[in-house]
Amino acid sequence: MATDKDLAKPAATAGTAGTEGSGETGRVIAEFEYALIIAHLAFERWALNCLAAAGETGLTLTDSLVLHAVHHRARSTRLTDIAFVLNVDDDHVISYSLRKLEKAGILKSLKQGKEKFYSTTEKGADLIARYRQNQRAYLLSALEHFPGSLGEVETLSETMRAMSGFYDQAARRAATLL
Repeated sequence: MATDKDLAKPAATAGTAGTEGSGETGRVIAEFEYALIIAHLAFERWALNCLAAAGETGLTLTDSLVLHAVHHRARSTRLTDIAFVLNVDDDHVISYSLRKLEKAGILKSLKQGKEKFYSTTEKGADLIARYRQNQRAYLLSALEHFPGSLGEVETLSETMRAMSGFYDQAARRAATLL
């Protein structure tokens, strides 16, 4: 339970209550996790609003990620490959999005043997093009006003990939305790 002292802290540090025994590392990780939560929510809002501005309002963040993963490869892609690229353990989540996107005419599938391969339709490619146009107009243009920010984003991306590995390993270790 938060104390009056915790409530008086700025929001960025309020989530670090209970990490005192963890030292500086615990405090830094708590700050990172808070920033990650805020970034995740901001990215989700951005992705969905950007898609809506591109003309598609019925998709979830997962649907958007699946669409971008399929289109990015510029070739037919299997469900298993999409789940691997997005680091999703539950294939059913990806399968649901694939069916939804296919029903909407944004993706198409081709069965080869026992497997289905997915690719974007012309409608899907047009949606991605409008999304990228919005991205350039609203997000990338804002970054141009901050000199050096592109290099910082690149460094941050590398750090986030490394942190993903640490979190995956920690999750596996924690799962063995269940």
